[in-house]
Amino acid sequence: MYTSTYILLLGGLLATTVLAAPTLKREESKPRSFTIPVIRARSSLARRADGAVATYDLGGPYAFKSPVLVGGQQMMLQIDTGSADLWVFSTELPSADQGSHTLYDPKKSSNWKQMDGYTFDINYVGGVGASGIVGTDVVDIGVRPSKQPTFMESLQQYVDKPVFTTCFKYNSIGRLDFGDIQTSLYTGPLTEVPVNNGSGAWLLDDLWFEVNGQPIGITTPTSLTVDTGGVLFSPPSPVANAYWANVEGAKEIEGSWVYPCGATLPNFGVNFGQVYGDVNRTAVVPGHLLGQEDQKSPDSPGSCIGALQGITPGNGVPPVIGPPFMMAQFLVFNQAIPSISFAPQA
Repeated sequence: MYTSTYILLLGGLLATTVLAAPTLKREESKPRSFTIPVIRARSSLARRADGAVATYDLGGPYAFKSPVLVGGQQMMLQIDTGSADLWVFSTELPSADQGSHTLYDPKKSSNWKQMDGYTFDINYVGGVGASGIVGTDVVDIGVRPSKQPTFMESLQQYVDKPVFTTCFKYNSIGRLDFGDIQTSLYTGPLTEVPVNNGSGAWLLDDLWFEVNGQPIGITTPTSLTVDTGGVLFSPPSPVANAYWANVEGAKEIEGSWVYPCGATLPNFGVNFGQVYGDVNRTAVVPGHLLGQEDQKSPDSPGSCIGALQGITPGNGVPPVIGPPFMMAQFLVFNQAIPSISFAPQA
């Protein structure tokens, strides 16, 4: 197992489940590719409190995490395409807010070095985020990357292909693969979509949307960031409003869409206006992945909170393609072009 020192932000996104360390393929001293498991776990993070470290409540069940060693301590982290930051829950969190989370303890690491005078305060989609202190420690995910601006970029020189893939599952262990594309994980041809890399994110332009195969009537194309660290599918509000208008009994309460629990939800299609080649342009998310039957609405008895929620344009929070999409589609992130390819999961 190889290691590297990274800047570490104390305050993170973990779960208590422990999985075995990933098995690596090696060719001499360089692995051609490697796989790490991904599990779906609930993300009820501690709310902000007075103290050195604080986090916010994500308020959603779709969080996909993988085992990573930080300072020799096994954490469950999100490998997040929507953020370049590495942060963890730590013992610096006030005891009243620690709950049952697995905590990184800097005192147990001989490599931890706090960066005096540095703090962080990060905000994500829906007003969630974290804040705390900053330092460096050794992070072990199975390769020994050089110091680079981002975690993802640092992996490129240690695999044969500059790609990583996601295959997230709802009720079983999914996977992240680095350096290789496993053809057994998807069906049909891959559709490749160019990435607008001007923002440094996995941003896709010229997107259109369908409900049960019918256009929803939005006349302006949309741009969305593909975010493995998100918890919901969060398009602009007009898109979400158009989707839920097709669900009898669905209603918006204080900015969140709820629907009658047990209702059959329609499929949601994402049409990509820019693709390479003459291929399928539409990726479909089955309706059952857009509901959250275990998320009951406290404000509407008999209603559940939808996994597709709108983002108000212009509020500084970017719309994202999140886990519901990734549980339906196999995704290939190509860092060299850059591009994202998709195909239905096998």
